[in-house]
Amino acid sequence: RALQFVGRDGIGAPVVLTRATLFVDKARLFPNCTFVVGADTVARLVDPVYYGNSAAEMAASLASIRAQGCDFLVAGRLVEGEYTT
Repeated sequence: RALQFVGRDGIGAPVVLTRATLFVDKARLFPNCTFVVGADTVARLVDPVYYGNSAAEMAASLASIRAQGCDFLVAGRLVEGEYTT
């Protein structure tokens, strides 16, 4: 999948692979970066169910990501037959 980021000139955007599963951990590893994700991933990122059903834990995690200087570039996705952005 990483080859999709190689441009026509043979030069691509930097791609980093990691085993870190949580974005809060990725933000600590790669401060000041932009994570490119799909709309389906963002839906999970802001769903408290993934934080032990705690909106406070979700907010703390997002604040920690932001404190590392990271942000998200969200791509639309086809989800259950509907294009979601």
